[in-house]
Amino acid sequence: MRILACHNYYKIRGGEDQSFEDEVALLRSAGHEVETYTRHNDEVDQMSQLAAAAQTLYGRNATRDLGALAHRFRPQIVHFTNT
Repeated sequence: MRILACHNYYKIRGGEDQSFEDEVALLRSAGHEVETYTRHNDEVDQMSQLAAAAQTLYGRNATRDLGALAHRFRPQIVHFTNT
């Protein structure tokens, strides 16, 4: 099965981040084809306040990137965590 796993990492690594990575590894070990799409909360620190506000209201880059990945990979299931 083709699975797209999406996750937004916290600035400070936590259990949810580890759980995401463990889940991806488990799915792969079970023979599934898993592609990941991840973002990191610390990306906001590198933006101006105006850019951060715009990305919060509508994540144009994430929408574009995720759409392109889904089009290329053609997942059967998409699983989101911390998004």
